[in-house]
Amino acid sequence: MTSRRASSVAAAVVLHLGACAKQTDAETRAAFEAAANPRASGGTTPRVRPGGRPRKPTPDVRTAWQGVADLVDAAIVLIGADTDARGFTDAATKWCAVAPEPKSTADGPSYACFPRDALEIGARSFTLDISPAGAIGLHMDELDEATSRSLAEQARGAVARLCATPFVAAPSDDLATRAFHTCPVDGGSTLAVGCARSTVGPGWFVTITVLGEVRRAPPA
Repeated sequence: MTSRRASSVAAAVVLHLGACAKQTDAETRAAFEAAANPRASGGTTPRVRPGGRPRKPTPDVRTAWQGVADLVDAAIVLIGADTDARGFTDAATKWCAVAPEPKSTADGPSYACFPRDALEIGARSFTLDISPAGAIGLHMDELDEATSRSLAEQARGAVARLCATPFVAAPSDDLATRAFHTCPVDGGSTLAVGCARSTVGPGWFVTITVLGEVRRAPPA
């Protein structure tokens, strides 16, 4: 990958995040939180040990990063396959915890949701964006800079096995506000992992995004 290509990929990720970071609407968030907390939604009250308090299971970070890698791997396969808008709709149905409201685009419906299997790192959850234009990404926003940079580094380690060649840093004219690494993956797509100061909300965000040109299946 040339430096120009790497730079354009980083720019595309930033623009994609700026447009999609706030798409996960309040109803989806509320439904997700209700599913994750049955007591709050009127479900069965957690069993309490005598003299004790209910204990919330501690998320296994290793399992969460494995889940991230598995979902990114599935995204690479989807974007690299001959598909159509229905393929992305089916992916949203399978990958989202709550069926998201589609957003109309020129390429077909795009989706923003929480993954079916909650991907929690440090008590924060990744959200998922699925765009038929050829971008599928996991994002976490409203972070401080140190956390964002740390998560980006951990993310690279978690998904490095999916790269055809090692990650390389994408050149940037402002490393103080953004840092991205990219690598080629199977099917001709690009995997971009990085962090940046948000332009649409407070703090920083981290993203793991598969970017590629979708090959449309010919009409039947």
